[in-house]
Amino acid sequence: MEIKILQDIMASNKNVAEEIKSLLASKKIYMIDMMSSPGSGKTSLNDLIIGALKKKYRIAVIEGDIKTTRDAERLAKHNIPIFQIETERFGGDCHLESSWVKRCLEQFDLDDLDLVIIENIGNLVCPAEFQLGDDERVVVLSVTEGEDKPL
Repeated sequence: MEIKILQDIMASNKNVAEEIKSLLASKKIYMIDMMSSPGSGKTSLNDLIIGALKKKYRIAVIEGDIKTTRDAERLAKHNIPIFQIETERFGGDCHLESSWVKRCLEQFDLDDLDLVIIENIGNLVCPAEFQLGDDERVVVLSVTEGEDKPL
């Protein structure tokens, strides 16, 4: 049996991700893409990270969710720039795409940032396939989601 692979359908997303990576490198901004299953603790961890670092570093958050703004509302107490991507408005995608992240970054004053945290949509399948231009990917795992999820 022969399996044919067509042109990389993710090429456009990868190209924008590379643009983002170059832009942030030129501004000396570090960006993290945080992923996990729903309810695994991304927002709780971000709350602690932001609380610990906001006096020393200038931080912004891109908050991804299919339907709600709850996580962004929880982090708003830190008085940092937060931009919400609510994917239900354009199809309810279970991942973020680099073009959406780029539009969010355009809303921030990049000359006034050191760190951008992307809190990706709660899902461990879709987000893994989409490059966003980040420097690091952080995966928060919850044992209750199943020991096979990381695999």
